[in-house]
Amino acid sequence: MKQIVYAILIVTAIGYADYFDSGMIIWKQPNGVEFSARLKIDEYSFHMETNNDFTLKKGKDGYFYYAVLNKEGEYAASDKKVGIDQPLQVSYKLTRSHTRLLQIEERKDRE
Repeated sequence: MKQIVYAILIVTAIGYADYFDSGMIIWKQPNGVEFSARLKIDEYSFHMETNNDFTLKKGKDGYFYYAVLNKEGEYAASDKKVGIDQPLQVSYKLTRSHTRLLQIEERKDRE
């Protein structure tokens, strides 16, 4: 239920081109494992971080994974599940590639 509320907040934040930070909240994996993370979103991008600075990405299967960068330099789900597997060191304080950040900035400038 809590995730539905946050999904509504995400859509609202995007719709109003505003910044949203959920603060640290408890999230639940489909198998019931809980972990603490924050969701940060604006109209151009969003990401999740644990309280110890690991970047996360939700997978298509509903699980949250430690993030890696895909070939475009954007966050992608790894094969390591948050709260279940050991965190990936590459996910620690992970940021999008410089090229991807420039693309996001260019998009902001066009709109």
